[in-house]
Amino acid sequence: MDRQNSKNPSEPIFLKSAHQADFILDDEFQSFLPSLKPSQYESLQNSILNTGVIYSALIVWVEKNILIDGYHRYKIALEHNLPITLIYMEFEDRNDVKAWMVENALGLRSIHGKTLSFCRGQQCQFEVAQALEDKDDDDELEAKRTQKNTARKIADKFEVGVDTIKKDVKYSEAIEAIDTNVSATASKQIKDGQIKFNKDQVIKIGKAIVAAPEIVKQAFLETREAKKILKHINTVISQAPEDKKFPYPVGSIVKINARKNPDLKITNGLMAVVTEVSPDSDSALVQTYCGQFRVRTRNVVFYRLNEPERGSAESIIYRLARLAVSEPTSATVSLIQDISRRVVNCFSPQEEKWISDAEKLANLEKFENMGQSELNDYRKAKLIDDNHRSWIVNLFWQNVENLKDIDLSSIANAIAKLRPDDVASLVLELANHENLASEIIGKLQIVYSSLFEEAKAYSAA
Repeated sequence: MDRQNSKNPSEPIFLKSAHQADFILDDEFQSFLPSLKPSQYESLQNSILNTGVIYSALIVWVEKNILIDGYHRYKIALEHNLPITLIYMEFEDRNDVKAWMVENALGLRSIHGKTLSFCRGQQCQFEVAQALEDKDDDDELEAKRTQKNTARKIADKFEVGVDTIKKDVKYSEAIEAIDTNVSATASKQIKDGQIKFNKDQVIKIGKAIVAAPEIVKQAFLETREAKKILKHINTVISQAPEDKKFPYPVGSIVKINARKNPDLKITNGLMAVVTEVSPDSDSALVQTYCGQFRVRTRNVVFYRLNEPERGSAESIIYRLARLAVSEPTSATVSLIQDISRRVVNCFSPQEEKWISDAEKLANLEKFENMGQSELNDYRKAKLIDDNHRSWIVNLFWQNVENLKDIDLSSIANAIAKLRPDDVASLVLELANHENLASEIIGKLQIVYSSLFEEAKAYSAA
């Protein structure tokens, strides 16, 4: 139901005396918003008594016959036997009532400080909940987008920053946590300023409740002095988990941006899919073509794709990952690296042909039934092998002028682990050094004759 159109206020009903009212008083609604300060209550009372009239009607929830707005005016009317006016309104449930109370309070110019923060935070929560209910969607990304858009809308309305509204939400959530886990009295005393916490301290207490609710509750039972309460639960607050969580759910497509992180340097710029999100920290495992890596939010750029596009991009990542562990040629490796540095959800016709041809040549059958864990173990072992190959190739390229001083037999044995295309590269390189070529070729042929002949044929082709 649309809360903006569900109220159906009745015609005002005039009672000659407040004592004639038969509505129900509700402790939760009475304490939901901060009470007036003594000076504010006195000012309201003097204003009413000076005229003998309570101009603003009291609001009653028609379905439950519960007073929801006007408790201070009702108290004054009872004490001085004054007439009151009632308006009955329809509400869907208690949250609907609270949402109206917050909206009504925010329409008053007199609220400020923590009261204003609490109301803005509550309004943001209510609007997000209503939007998600209307969409009937459990998508985490959609929920985060709704939260962000709602916070921005409320921030614009009150001419404050989005971060201010986010902090207001945390503050109102902490007040609710105190109400639920400590006591309604404690939350009301905080809202009314009887226990003097600032907003940051209330938010910290909310975090401490998540970590150890019983310890926080005991702290409030022992004292109502803010400093003593904070001191009592300081250890819990310091050990409370971080608020920040990895914001993108499993299956999200991201691009790794980690130029300043040496552990992720080799993955910088790669397309990846989120495979596991840590419940306790701002980190996640992501799958790239060359393996799984742990990243933080600051290490990735999120790409918003619709579901078909996201599914296609995920499929491409796993397709390239399988191909990468299947002993591809250097040309195929270059193609994989090029594609993986672009966030794509489909191959171009030429790329599809190249990848399909490579898949046909590769022995992919042994990888098809591998679980993700097995595939990563295989990839790690292959990475060690690849590092060895790279070392040998670089050794020749960097020291080709000094080959006479190297133990050619041991180098030849090491070359036996290289792929034909790697050996072909060495043959081509050595061909530029005729004085060394015949000598090293002779040494290599002793231990590597068959593959060396294949390599020469490969290079000739």
